[in-house]
Amino acid sequence: MSVSESLEKLGDILDIKSPTLRQHLQPGLTRAEVQAALSPHGITPPEELYELYGWYNGTNDRFGHGSVFGDHQFLPFDEAVELYQRVKKGHCEINLEKCFPFASYFGEICAIYCDPTPVLGFQYPIIKIFHTKVLYYENLDLMIQTVTEWFASGIYETVESLNSPLKGEIMRRINSRLPYPNHVFICYTSKSAT
Repeated sequence: MSVSESLEKLGDILDIKSPTLRQHLQPGLTRAEVQAALSPHGITPPEELYELYGWYNGTNDRFGHGSVFGDHQFLPFDEAVELYQRVKKGHCEINLEKCFPFASYFGEICAIYCDPTPVLGFQYPIIKIFHTKVLYYENLDLMIQTVTEWFASGIYETVESLNSPLKGEIMRRINSRLPYPNHVFICYTSKSAT
């Protein structure tokens, strides 16, 4: 499945399971807009990032209706570029200048690694950045498929279901190449990137 197909499937599930969320998604950007903003930083984003921000440009309501990616808020592109300025200054075994953030949750960041060189065998993985840096999803497409199944299974319908073992089971099944618990440690820093 392509990222665009996965995003459309996620949108269909959101319409059913969280109908108010889609009204808070901002119109998507053109490839030229994304490229113009990232080129000065030396980032050559993978096709997946263009598809993500072509779908929608994050949410305009980060206080309750922006959690498109599980618990993580889908950042508007201009906010993601600002956050990138802080993320790239961190120190790690991987080049954080290649990590472009697109979602956040109370200081925890999901970033796509924008370099074709594999990180621990994964090309364009999703890296969670906080006090530690870990491989969080195998790639953006599998992250979207994971979140789509979370919404479809009702995990976000009640507070009690948020910590459901089903959430971890879905994540492990879809991102099966990552060892349990689907978080491969990359490095530790003493402070968060935010």
